[in-house]
Amino acid sequence: MPKNNDMPKLFDFGLSDHESRIYTTLVSHGPCTMAELALKASVPRTKVYPNIRRLVRKGFVEILPEKPLKCRATSPDEALKSVLQTKEDEIDGMKKTYGKLLELFKESSVQKSLSKREFWVIEDSSHSAETLRSELAHTNNEAFFLVNNYGSKMLLSAKQDLIDASSRGVKIRILVSDHDLADKLAALSGFAELRMVTHQSRDSLALMDGNTVFIFSGSRITDAQVKGATLYIRDAKVCESLRWLVNEAIWEESPRLENVLSIMEYSSDPGRAIKAASSSIYSNAIIFGFGQWLIEKYGAAQADKVIQEIAERTLELIEKEEGIRIMQGTIDKTLKVIADLASISENIEVEFSSDDPLKSLLYVVNGALSIPYKRGKTSKSNHLLTAWALLMEAAFSKFGYDTYTLQTVYDKDRDEWITKKRVVQKGLQPVRSLDQIVAELSKVTIPYVEGQASATTDDRELSSGAEGNQGDPDRQ
Repeated sequence: MPKNNDMPKLFDFGLSDHESRIYTTLVSHGPCTMAELALKASVPRTKVYPNIRRLVRKGFVEILPEKPLKCRATSPDEALKSVLQTKEDEIDGMKKTYGKLLELFKESSVQKSLSKREFWVIEDSSHSAETLRSELAHTNNEAFFLVNNYGSKMLLSAKQDLIDASSRGVKIRILVSDHDLADKLAALSGFAELRMVTHQSRDSLALMDGNTVFIFSGSRITDAQVKGATLYIRDAKVCESLRWLVNEAIWEESPRLENVLSIMEYSSDPGRAIKAASSSIYSNAIIFGFGQWLIEKYGAAQADKVIQEIAERTLELIEKEEGIRIMQGTIDKTLKVIADLASISENIEVEFSSDDPLKSLLYVVNGALSIPYKRGKTSKSNHLLTAWALLMEAAFSKFGYDTYTLQTVYDKDRDEWITKKRVVQKGLQPVRSLDQIVAELSKVTIPYVEGQASATTDDRELSSGAEGNQGDPDRQ
């Protein structure tokens, strides 16, 4: 089994880093459980199952019908051969296109307006560090860094040079792309402004004075089999373009490192704590808290009516004020828009499954981290109290339908929420869930007299109980 750092990267075969690790581990070790994969592939446990699902869809992994759940790798010959053939076909097509374009280019005058720009590849980490320190010594205004684990080592090796630059008035800004580095790089906060990005970066970046770029990118930028290769560019236009992109798209949206460290200090799971600091986590917590207060104050049935009305008004406001057209011609298209919104706002994946969404609906939420998912099973509401789920309820209402929750499952290890719903036209009798029926049957008294059992059931009480629970199923 190769060490984690030596695992083959399968990016060219359409696999991410985590997917590559999992597939390589299964090839080396054979069938594994989710827990075994998390350990052997060095992939966070909460990320294993979503990656397995994607690998199954891509044909790299098969799930075995065993308990606990296991999976195995599809033979590389079977999984990769078709990809290789596709790549070869693409290359053949590209060569033909290349020949045609080359002929056109030679006949055109466009090349006269082109100019070449130079860059260097440094294939030694010690030389990269030396060049970085040399550039820092000549930096007068600003030094900007985006660092992963490798880049952080490069940065810490130049700590004194950073201090010297800061003393000359150089503004130093550092984006940290791995929460495991937060404590180490906090030592630089005395002379640099640090922020955290929630996603790990494959490369590290340094921009200096708007004219120098370093990309610490490992061996991917050179044909040589070396570690720690660096792309070194001295070009003001390239540097300014990258600086604008990183500053506008990443820096302004990233939290300050000291705030992240404060959250991490009080959490047993730093990675999860950082995600919990997102605005969607807060808003969902407020929605859930408000919904629970309504239920306690007015009862579940009345509370759900109020929540439903608020959701419908919110949908109308979003369409009117934000210009997002949520309501489409069909419920399928509408649900897709809502799922896309959830993906952007909550960083989750919502998968709807149904032969006819106007009769029944099953949906799975991957990345279900916020309070409504964790506490949803204890809620007496018929609704999942998150922003996107309430928009979904409002959309069904606009189409003239009500939904009733039949069953819910929350897997905290995989951060996965599953709900099954019955969809009925407005005004029709709602369907009771199996859990409701079991709860009602528990009220039935069955006395035993001299070894003979006689069951008595108060039909009126059972009927009354069912009517009182309309729209208020227990969620299991």
